[in-house]
Formats: sequence, structure tokens, C-alpha cells
Amino acid sequence: MAVAHLRRSGGSRIMTMPASVVERAEKSGFMLDSVDVDFDELSKRIVIVSIKPRYKLEDLLAQCDPDAPLTAEEEAWFADGPMGSEEI
Repeated sequence: MAVAHLRRSGGSRIMTMPASVVERAEKSGFMLDSVDVDFDELSKRIVIVSIKPRYKLEDLLAQCDPDAPLTAEEEAWFADGPMGSEEI
């Protein structure tokens, strides 16, 4: 387990996390710029939870099948043409 250092800033504390922990967290998709922090009374631990996952475009595209047939809704959308001032 790595050690995080705390320092005072007004009435709060600022935590400095070791680079190795940050790198492991970011590789797993943990979003460090938006976190929820709480103190767990039962375990006597400070808990840091990622508010939302960070997605990478290549990971999202890897889930898609470019050869999948269009649904009826998608075909209707393409056949409908422009609805406003957009150009196709």
C-alpha cells in the first residue's frame, strides 16, 4: 500500500497521491479529476470513489460492429432527409 501525504490548506486538507497509484487508477479508467470522498466509520478509512468512468474513443469503437445491418429506425432516419438548415 502506498502512502498519501496530507497538508493543511485553510480548514481543509490537500492529499498528494503517489504517481504509481495515479497511473494504476487511470489505467483502470478511474477518473481522478471528479471523485467522491467520505469517511467510513466502520472500517475507519477514507473512501475515494470515482464519480463517473472515463471512456476512451477506441474502447467505445471496439464495441461497435461496423458491418452490422441498420435497424428500421436508423434506415428511416437516413431516408428522412434534412429537417432544418443542415446540409447533407
